Amino acid sequence: MSTPPAVVALESVWKRYGAKTIIHDLSFTVGKGEIVGFLGPNGAGKTTTMRMIAGFTTATSGRVTVAGYDMATQNAEAARHIGYLPERPPLYDTLDVSAYLRFVARAKGVPRSAVPAELERVGAACRLEAVFRHEIYKLSKGYRQRVGLAQALLGTPEVLLLDEPTIGLDPGQIQESREVIRSFGEAHAVLLSTHILPEVTMIWAGGHHYPWSAAGHRFAERATAGRGADQPGDPAGDGAGPAAARGAHVGRRRPRAGNTRFCRR
Repeated sequence: MSTPPAVVALESVWKRYGAKTIIHDLSFTVGKGEIVGFLGPNGAGKTTTMRMIAGFTTATSGRVTVAGYDMATQNAEAARHIGYLPERPPLYDTLDVSAYLRFVARAKGVPRSAVPAELERVGAACRLEAVFRHEIYKLSKGYRQRVGLAQALLGTPEVLLLDEPTIGLDPGQIQESREVIRSFGEAHAVLLSTHILPEVTMIWAGGHHYPWSAAGHRFAERATAGRGADQPGDPAGDGAGPAAARGAHVGRRRPRAGNTRFCRR
């Protein structure tokens, strides 16, 4: 199976804060129609990498491109193609779900006449119909996560960046979130970060355990190696140690195909 054209591309990316190296020579791509799992232990630099792709911080060296735009020089143009769900969804608790999504849609530049249809689309995709008029502070963690996914989907972005999207959810909420994320894969380039290998394979495998191959076992073992020591006061916000990115790995799957490719970064 051929790899689709890259919508997200990282080329020899480094990130340093002073003398501390957070990301070490990182390269990978994400194509449209792919769900790519970005796997590594806590502190491996996953959140820092997601923030670079989203444009919240810049690489010290190397190149990050999104939809053909260079994040170092064309950040605003690239942002129009990105839907981003950080680990803690950016929600306004005093608004109801409908008002919040309407606000985000307008902030993203969705035409006023198109906002009702956009809210209906993302509400259905994220299964929010039952809570559309509920204040956000009253929602369960699972529903709050879905609202975060919905705001990322607004504006039909080409790229979805999902940073630990199932962390802290109960088993039922995790299963519901997997199904929602899986449905995104055909129309978007999805980059999903996690420190739990089975979580990625469950999303890939349609809710069933993915059969472990020899490559999968080697991948799982490597993912626990090379972690830098966590250090307090980390400016990247994810506790990455000096060699942290060496413990982060990328695996991918195109949802309509049965082929899974693991690649060591």
